[in-house]
Amino acid sequence: MRTLLSAALVAGTIVTGAAVIVPVSAVTISAPAYAQGVTRTTRALNLRRGPGPQYRRVRVIPAGRIVNVMGCKGNWCAITFRSSRGYVYAGYLSTHTTTITSPVN
Repeated sequence: MRTLLSAALVAGTIVTGAAVIVPVSAVTISAPAYAQGVTRTTRALNLRRGPGPQYRRVRVIPAGRIVNVMGCKGNWCAITFRSSRGYVYAGYLSTHTTTITSPVN
C-alpha cells in the first residue's frame, strides 16, 4: 500500500511540479519498461516512424541513452529522444527503479 501511495505521490509531483514529503525513510518503486516515464535503452535500437519494423527508420539511438516513454501499445512504445519522436521496440528498453528518500534532519 505504501508503494502504491508513494507512486501516486510521485506521479502527482511530476505532473504538477509540486513538492511532496514522503513519510517513509525510503521507498523503491519498480516499473516495467513499457510504463510511461523515463528509461534507458539496453542496446542500440532503431527509432521508427510507426509501431513496427515495416516503418521507416528515423535514426539509431545508442545503447544506454535516456529516452522519454510517452506510452506503449503491444510491444512498441512511442518515445522522444532529444528532438526526435517515434517508436521503438519495448524489449530493448530497460526496466527502471525510482528511489524516493526523505530528507535527513
